[in-house]
This record gives sequence, structure tokens and C-alpha cells, in this order.
Amino acid sequence: MLNFFKENKKYTIFFVILTVIFAVLFFIIKNDIYRFLSFIVYSVVGTLSFKFFSTAKAINTVKKGDINENKK
Repeated sequence: MLNFFKENKKYTIFFVILTVIFAVLFFIIKNDIYRFLSFIVYSVVGTLSFKFFSTAKAINTVKKGDINENKK
């Protein structure tokens, strides 16, 4: 997991910004139900974005590998 964050700077920046936004929302929102819902949204968005970025990284790696294979 740490290697993923080191290799993908864009995702790390996105995830930090997302965390800060939801942390601020968590302190602003006083209602427990809305706090819980915001946490669920944060979890879903974080998970989906992780899957998106890791899939994009895998696709880029495969494309680069294909290009290198064609040069040989």
C-alpha cells in the first residue's frame, strides 16, 4: 500500500485533499446521522478512486510494456 502512494503522486495528493475536505465536514456537521453518511460517502469515494487509479496504473504499465515489446 505504501509503495502505491509513493509511486502515484497524483492519487496521494487527491486522497489527502479528499481526507481534509471530509475531516472539515465531519467537524462542521453536528448531526450524528449526517456524520455517519459523510463517512460512508468518504469510504466509497476513497475506495472507488483507489480502484480507478490502480487500474489506470496497471493499464499504463501494460501499454508501456507493449510498446517496449514492439521495439525489439
